[in-house]
Parts: sequence; C-alpha cells; structure tokens
Amino acid sequence: MALQLGSKLFAPKPAAPNMRLAGARERRAAVWPTVSIVILLIMPVIFAPLMLTIMNFMLVSLAAAAVLLSNHRLDRRLLAILVPFVLMSFLGLATGVGTPTYEYLKDAWYVANPVLVVLTGYVLYMGKPDLARGLRAFIIGGVIISAWQLRGYFIAPEILFLPAGTIRRIIGTGFYAPVLAVVIFIVYFGRFKEGVKLPAPVAWVLIVIASLAVIGVFSRTALLVVFIGGLAIAGSFAKREWFRLGFPLVLLLTASLMLQLVVDVESDRVLQTFAGKLARSFSELVISESADVREVNLSFRAYETQRALDQFASSGPVAMLFGQGYGATVDLGMALPLQSSETGGFVRHIGYLHNGYMYLLTKVGIVGMLLYVFVLAYLYFVARPLANRPLSDPLARPARLLQACIVTLAATTYIVGGVFNKLDMFPFMLLTGYLLAHLRDEGRDRPVDGQAAA
Repeated sequence: MALQLGSKLFAPKPAAPNMRLAGARERRAAVWPTVSIVILLIMPVIFAPLMLTIMNFMLVSLAAAAVLLSNHRLDRRLLAILVPFVLMSFLGLATGVGTPTYEYLKDAWYVANPVLVVLTGYVLYMGKPDLARGLRAFIIGGVIISAWQLRGYFIAPEILFLPAGTIRRIIGTGFYAPVLAVVIFIVYFGRFKEGVKLPAPVAWVLIVIASLAVIGVFSRTALLVVFIGGLAIAGSFAKREWFRLGFPLVLLLTASLMLQLVVDVESDRVLQTFAGKLARSFSELVISESADVREVNLSFRAYETQRALDQFASSGPVAMLFGQGYGATVDLGMALPLQSSETGGFVRHIGYLHNGYMYLLTKVGIVGMLLYVFVLAYLYFVARPLANRPLSDPLARPARLLQACIVTLAATTYIVGGVFNKLDMFPFMLLTGYLLAHLRDEGRDRPVDGQAAA
C-alpha cells in the first residue's frame, strides 16, 4: 500500500493498456480521500481533539513511508513548511526542559499539529488529484456541521428572541467548517458546476444552510473570515495589496467607530447583544494599565497579551531570542475564573494565549515567531503569481482561495490562536495543504490564459 501511495504522490502515472478499465479502477480506488475530508471535518463534533491528531498522523505516516520506499524527492514547498516547524519544535523542547510535563507535552502537540494537518491535506489531494470533488467534500462536511449547529434553533425556536450572548451560551460558539464552506462558495460564485461539481439549485440550498449556521453563532471572527474570502476573490491580495486593502479597511474602521458612537459599550445589557460585541471589537485589542477586574474580563485578549509582553520584556536576551520553552506559562498578576481547577475555577498562570504570536514569543522567542511568519509569507507568495492571473485562468481561483486561507490563518493567529488552536482553524489548514498540492500539480509549465505556449 505504501508503494502504491508513493507512486501516486510523487511519480507520473504510467500509460495503462486498457484506459477504460484503468479509469474505472482509479475512480473506485480514489474515493477514500474525499470521504476522509468529510470524516475529518466532522470529527471535532464527535470525538476529542486527540483523535483527530491521531487520524492525521496515521495518514501522514503512510505518505512518509511511501516517499521513503518510492525513492522520490519530497516537494520543496513542503520542506519550506517542515523545516521551520522542526526548528521551532527543537527550540521549544530544548529550552523547556524541566517545566511541568503536561504543559511541556501539550505545547509540543500544539506546535506540531499545524504542519501535520497541512501535510494531511497535501496527501489527500495527491491521493485523488481532483480539486472540484475535493472542494465539494469540504462543502459537504461544512454543511453537515451547519445542520448540527442549527439544531438548537429547531429544538427551541424561542431562543431566537434572546440576546446574542445568551444564544451563544446555549448553542455554543460554533465551528469553522461552515465558514470555510461559505468562503469556497464565494470564491466559486457563478461557477458551481465547474468549480465544486454542484448544480446551481443544490449549491444555493447549501449556501443558505451554511450561511445561516455562520450567522447563527454570532461570531465576529467568522464574519471577518468571510470578509477575507470576499477580498481574496476580488483580487485584493493579488497585487498592490496595500492600495487594494486600504479602502475596505478604512470602511471597516469607520463602521466600528460609528458603532461605538451609537452603542452604549458600558452597558452590561448591551454587551450581551451582537451589536455591542461588534462595537467593542477594536476596544478589546487594547487595555489600560489601570484596568479593573471588569475591564480585564471584557478585554481579556488584550490583557493576557500585555502580561505576556511584560514577561517577555523582563526576560534575559537568550529567553527573548529563543523563548522560555514548552511548558512556560504567563503570570496574569491576579487569579481569574478561566477554567475549572482545584482552586475553585480561578487561575493565575496560563500556558495558552489567544494571541498566537505572543504564544510563540513566550515559548520559542523572536526566532520561533519569525520562523512562523516566514511560513505564512512563503505560502502567501507561492500563490500570488497565480492569483494575479485573470479569473478565466483555471489556477486563479484556487490560488486566491489559498491566499484567503493564509490571510485567515495569519489574522486568526492574533485573535483566537490560529493554527495553534487545535480545532478552530483545522478546516483552513487542511485546505491549505490540499490547495498547495493542487497548485504544485497543475501549475507546472501551464501558460497564462490567453498566452500561447512558446
């Protein structure tokens, strides 16, 4: 099996004596990648996060064995992802020796998991190099989870009349597979049949279900990700990014300022509404030195970031460069009710931060954070030349979708931990590997649309 997968992953397919028979075998044998995508997307709803990591590890281990046994070189684009994460892991493991074992191993898992998920996506595409059917699998998985998220509204319709904060406590904060489904539909809008192998009427029904699921959890981050998808397909990340992004960002900032003027952000009742949450979005990114406990709870992301920066600034040059290691924690300066514990639910030292960049700065220092930024920048610029092509080119939409994934990962790393959040960004990481394999497989020597090959 490993040899068979290796030839599929990294070697050209030999001509089959009987093409019809070979095609039938290919279709039967290649069902597992698309089915795996759907299963992996819905697993976070059913199983503990560790089960998802085990499944990814098994798939990638098979692929690694295939590479070794088939004597084919690894794609250099994968090396550009693997090497920085290996170096980050080495830094964290080496400098964290002596920290509590549980926190040490948990950080090792959190940092290794992103590259494992990207590799899994890469393997799934190479197992069935059919982008449209693969994207359809991502959509199906997202819609299944959408139905799961919406079940609360059907069970108890009266919650529709409750404040957004109360609804979120009842039905949960949601998953990001429905958000990814909406982003894919945006990128392939008007090309459902060719792009995702769905008839237009079916596609519209699925769009409504996924959109309702995204709206129904009242998540600001989810709306931001959908906004990023719209910017990507509009070509905002293709070239002259700062010029193209300036106008929508100014509009976003203006809308936020207007909301703060008309919404009473000091009212606890108003803060339970979605409008109140939106109005406080930018305020939650900063916090004053004299903030009281209420302000700390309302702007906890900013508070923990500030505490991490203070701890970083007070560390020595070696710790600033290479981090305090896996297992290191941040002192919040006060005990806060963050999770259940032996101290009655109050915690003073935390090992995980919502701000993934501060998480890396604490664990693996400036060097480790720059390695992570390099990976994001590398993947972004891998897609950029293809994203510059007109939308009529078959590689333009996948490239812009890859850029949407990378910008999403970069933005959410600041907000919710991004790739270091073991579940939230899993669908986007999986699709990143899938698209990277597609662009590698299809982008070789393909002329730009409208230009003749030399």
